[in-house]
Amino acid sequence: MSEPGDATRTARTQADSIAGLVRHIVAKHHGFARREIGVIKQLFARCEARELAEPETLAAVRRFFEEMADDMLEHLRKEEERLFPVLLSDSPLDDPAKLRDVMAELDLEHEAAGEALIRLQMPLAEAMLPESDGGPLEELRRHLRLIDKDIKDHVNVERNVLFPQVRKAMEPDAG
Repeated sequence: MSEPGDATRTARTQADSIAGLVRHIVAKHHGFARREIGVIKQLFARCEARELAEPETLAAVRRFFEEMADDMLEHLRKEEERLFPVLLSDSPLDDPAKLRDVMAELDLEHEAAGEALIRLQMPLAEAMLPESDGGPLEELRRHLRLIDKDIKDHVNVERNVLFPQVRKAMEPDAG
């Protein structure tokens, strides 16, 4: 399994420019998150239909996941509608104050996502599920771990690669 820093190194090597990095983030992290959310929702439904866990426990884990997924999808939408079009435009630095404001808002959301993960909410939710020897419950656990890792990688790439590149480009002597 790759270390958290691997995502940052991969992003740096795949993206020579801010535009390349934006395309990398959308293709890799945004695409993965959207697909994985759908898979996880289907797995919850399969587990509920087969009564593979205590109904109240499974419902609590599902509610947590759905709230997190809704927040994540809203965050992705903001990036794709407010930040990335500016960064991909012909003149991304025309309004540096607006760009800084959007980045600050998104970075606060990154911080909130990081805090949620630091509190181990996903692993805690996973631990609430009963032991399983395979099947949909084990698949659900595996996919919860995958999305947890990707969220961490996504935040890491944006906070430690994209945002510093954009800030550097906004410096007066960067042009």
